[in-house]
Amino acid sequence: VPGSSKKLHEDSEYALYTVTLFHQDADNFRTKAHERGFQIRDYEFNPETQESRKQETEKLMRDQDTQRSSLLQWCYASYGEVGRDGLPEFRARLTFLEAREGF
Repeated sequence: VPGSSKKLHEDSEYALYTVTLFHQDADNFRTKAHERGFQIRDYEFNPETQESRKQETEKLMRDQDTQRSSLLQWCYASYGEVGRDGLPEFRARLTFLEAREGF
């Protein structure tokens, strides 16, 4: 089908394309593509597999949102502790180093 090729993904060495073909032209396309150094892989659509992948992706996205919100809450809570507990200790060490090194 003219104009049906789309680039799905590309990295530094390879690119992944999708191409829609008529059944009668598939063998000719496969031959020409191999002559030009392309690797052809057939794709069989399976609705059950697609549905399970979609559900898994949705679950992972929900988990990511949950973990992100937990991490942000922890960061907000811990930020005050760092300022209260960590900063005076850091200043004391810096003062000690300055006194010792003669800065």
